[in-house]
Amino acid sequence: MKKETFDFSEALRRMKEGKNVRRKNSEYIFAICGGGCFPQTISYRTCVSNILSLGVAAIPTEYILANDWEEVEG
Repeated sequence: MKKETFDFSEALRRMKEGKNVRRKNSEYIFAICGGGCFPQTISYRTCVSNILSLGVAAIPTEYILANDWEEVEG
């Protein structure tokens, strides 16, 4: 079954709902950081490492302009 893909604005909306997203075929999973992080901080992790804080401004432009975002579990 093919996963639905969408643009960054939809990815950001889903992150605000507490969901995890990534770019298609990417090892990085993005989410809004909860707990001890500053409000509205986006964090990312790979399959093998811990969550790392990443400010919104640090997201590469090509990620923000991409239309191949997808929702992922956990």
